[in-house]
Amino acid sequence: MKVDWSKYKVLIVEDDVVNYQLLKVFLKNTGIKIIHASAGTEVMEIFENIVPDIVLMDVQLPHVNGMQLTEMMKSQHPEIKIIVQTASILESQMKEMMETGCENYLLKPINREDLIKVMDKYLG
Repeated sequence: MKVDWSKYKVLIVEDDVVNYQLLKVFLKNTGIKIIHASAGTEVMEIFENIVPDIVLMDVQLPHVNGMQLTEMMKSQHPEIKIIVQTASILESQMKEMMETGCENYLLKPINREDLIKVMDKYLG
């Protein structure tokens, strides 16, 4: 699937370098501007200066979890689209994620086709 997201910015919140690099490779030919944060404090600093169009949010982060960050982001910018990325999910976790304001989720390991399809739903 070929997309042109050159007018958009994505914030990838991911503390695992390998997972971040993989997402970066998957998004390479889309034209999207990639911003990276690996910890909760860094996320909110970035978010104060640059409001991305979409966020790929890891759930398990040092110091603060992805759900708490989602709530903080949504309270400031309710229109922002947040897609959770997680290695495992229970039905109770899914319900909690949707209640915090996440639009969608991707299960790790993420494949490019699923990533592009889900993101295109909100950017396309």
